[in-house]
Amino acid sequence: MPFYYHLGKYISPSNVLNLDFDSGVKDLCFLTNCKSVNNYVGICSYSDLIEKLGRYNVRLVYEKDINIYKNILEAVESNHWDLVFSENVDTVLKYSKDVWQKMSQDGLLIIDRSYDKQSDIESLSKLINRESYYVEGRYGINIFVK
Repeated sequence: MPFYYHLGKYISPSNVLNLDFDSGVKDLCFLTNCKSVNNYVGICSYSDLIEKLGRYNVRLVYEKDINIYKNILEAVESNHWDLVFSENVDTVLKYSKDVWQKMSQDGLLIIDRSYDKQSDIESLSKLINRESYYVEGRYGINIFVK
């Protein structure tokens, strides 16, 4: 989670999409330092209890409404995204064309927990025609810039 805490210091996205919204801890860390976010959207495929926990945690540092979707395509289509992040490279691969099309110029696509998924990252690189920056860490992070 320290990565997201520090990331929030250095970038200023207005529209953020989290493809794996759950307990909100990662979101809380990011939003603690990133005050530029006007539109925060999450995809939650977990129980209503997990979603409520996530909303509670995010509201500790983010006063605006957050929108939670169950349908990925509906969420992706709802805006243009300056930052998209996910811990599930399979989800990103499945929806890569849709996500990439709706990303802002110079937008960031961050895939966490990618240490053992480098063949999938290479496939994604080919699909979107971009190389990623790899950040060493406990589980590895890949960052794509549109």
